[in-house]
Amino acid sequence: MQSGRAPAGGAAGGSPGSHDGGGGSSVLPGGGTGGRSLEDTGSRSAAQMQRVHTGLMHANAMRAADGVSRLIATGAGSTDGVRVGAAAAARAGVREDAPAVPATPIDSATPFHLRWKAGERRKYEGVVTFECPAISALSPEELARKVFRGALGVQAAVFPAMEQDFIQAATDNFLIGMNITCGVVSPADVAEQLVSRRTMFSNSNLLSLIGCWVKKYIDSNVTASQVLGVSLGGEATWDSELATATGGSSQRRGSARSRQGGSGGGDEEDNDDD
Repeated sequence: MQSGRAPAGGAAGGSPGSHDGGGGSSVLPGGGTGGRSLEDTGSRSAAQMQRVHTGLMHANAMRAADGVSRLIATGAGSTDGVRVGAAAAARAGVREDAPAVPATPIDSATPFHLRWKAGERRKYEGVVTFECPAISALSPEELARKVFRGALGVQAAVFPAMEQDFIQAATDNFLIGMNITCGVVSPADVAEQLVSRRTMFSNSNLLSLIGCWVKKYIDSNVTASQVLGVSLGGEATWDSELATATGGSSQRRGSARSRQGGSGGGDEEDNDDD
């Protein structure tokens, strides 16, 4: 009887792989269980994707930190190329055979706040030596105020803090009027020295405004000192403000002389009568 139950027990027990008590997984010909194998494979794939994603995020974070460090140290961020995947390029409509667009050259040696627009500085690099006591007598504060208000015009009143930066920068750089008349500095140098304290801003537009105004100011005074110097007493003292003051004083002196002449003539007539 016992020998008759053994085969039945074996058949009832199922496959040898069902001794774990669960009986829920089937044995594949290769010896593994179907459900658990797929679950393990999915888990491994998710773990690998997690590691790859974490690695990419770490690499991007390190690259961004390196760019910030370069920007703080030199004023120029990282110039390394950024890799774009084929899918991203296809979405952007970029063909693989399309020619690369050259990047705008950046002079990393020039500080960020002293960078001009391309080719702009060359317009204002010329220096000239001329006689103009009105300009030579300007102190750093007077020169800074004159340039600031002349270059910005009616907008100067909107930026009082910038005017103070100009005055402090002119004092730090000993930027006096004599530097201009003696050919020590060019209009471009004047612009760069006046914005030297604005290190956290891009001053490309401001540099062009200052350089343009200073160049016109110098040219007008050079021409006027040569053409109108004789009419101002024989000295090259032309300056728009000084000319106005000189013209007013000349008129006052002429009026005084006329009054003196008139009073003198009256005295002579009185003496003749006597």
